[in-house]
Amino acid sequence: GMTRLEDYNTGVLADARILYSRTPEDAKRFQNLQAALRANLQDASFMYQKALEHLEQAQELYLTMIFKDDLASLRLAASYIANELAIAVACLNHTYLQNSQQDKLQELAAMPNKPDGLWELMAQQIHLATPASLKENCYHLIRLMRSFIETEPAAAAESAYSLQDLAEWYKELAYTWRRGRYYAAQGDAQR
Repeated sequence: GMTRLEDYNTGVLADARILYSRTPEDAKRFQNLQAALRANLQDASFMYQKALEHLEQAQELYLTMIFKDDLASLRLAASYIANELAIAVACLNHTYLQNSQQDKLQELAAMPNKPDGLWELMAQQIHLATPASLKENCYHLIRLMRSFIETEPAAAAESAYSLQDLAEWYKELAYTWRRGRYYAAQGDAQR
């Protein structure tokens, strides 16, 4: 999972050095995992897709957040949203958060490719004291990131569609038409 950036602690694999291995094969396997991670980090299409996944996760968290009113739940949701968006920015910079979430604001400040104002909105979160202000902050964070990610060169250069998506769409379309023909033959206009 770490080679595919599916783990928040990617640095455990990326930054590690082998001090001891039981066998040369174990050491080689670890080096191969590091090489696979490096290859994924350099793959613009892969990293853009990862950024989209983290943006989507932030949006899903926000959808749940808007129905909450207690400050503790909202602060927790806001921090998760900020983490997901920070990871998305790291992906767009072909890297990862080296200190997990611990130093995310400092790491974001050093990244060259990020939306203007993102750092300020994230830093502001800790000082917000009302449910409405936290919700508004997260809305602006997500909106800012959505606008930024859509203007990325990878968005124009690489299509996010896959053949699997096309197959699923075709299957759904074929089923819909088959259902329509069946009910038309039955004279059931509503269905």
